[in-house]
Amino acid sequence: TWAAQQLRQGEQGLADIEVAAAARLEAAGFRPEYVSIRRSADLQAPTPSDAELSILAAAWLGRSRLIDNLKVRLPKSLRPAPAA
Repeated sequence: TWAAQQLRQGEQGLADIEVAAAARLEAAGFRPEYVSIRRSADLQAPTPSDAELSILAAAWLGRSRLIDNLKVRLPKSLRPAPAA
């Protein structure tokens, strides 16, 4: 949810958000396998015009591997203006 908040607040450094989110998981006792921000439609790398994103994560807690995903819709104020 922290990563989703960063996106909704207009943070643009997706790689930085991914690294920081993994570090937060590790600090909480998890062993992160990955945290990735992708375009929801096809899970490709997002472009600046994408408004529908998904945060994908996998991490180990003890012997259990946990996976989760969270869809994030960026507010209209963060989307690029349409071409004139």
